[in-house]
Amino acid sequence: MKGHLKKGKPWDDADRERVRRFGEKLEKYRSTEVFQKQNEAIQNLGQEHKELIADQKGNLDFFAFMAHELRTPFHGVLGSLEAMKEDPTIANNQLLNQAYMCGKVSNLFLGVKTGI
Repeated sequence: MKGHLKKGKPWDDADRERVRRFGEKLEKYRSTEVFQKQNEAIQNLGQEHKELIADQKGNLDFFAFMAHELRTPFHGVLGSLEAMKEDPTIANNQLLNQAYMCGKVSNLFLGVKTGI
């Protein structure tokens, strides 16, 4: 077979058959390699998806914890402002009214953050 496909000699049916079988084997190899790469990619995506979900849960837990930690002192401030607002000697103080309004807005903000 060595030298059988030399330049200048026309191909016969046996040559064409060899080339066809080689092409089939090559295509089968390529298909197998592509299939393996696709499976690996799918497995990697599955692992990355699991990691992203774990990260997202960690972030949500962190935000829930921080929202709780922020709400507690804000409620204390808001309660103090409400108590001061009920004191007749300083009830009409403009600065107190502005501070009270800021406390109310902050409380609304924390209510929005709680929903995250």
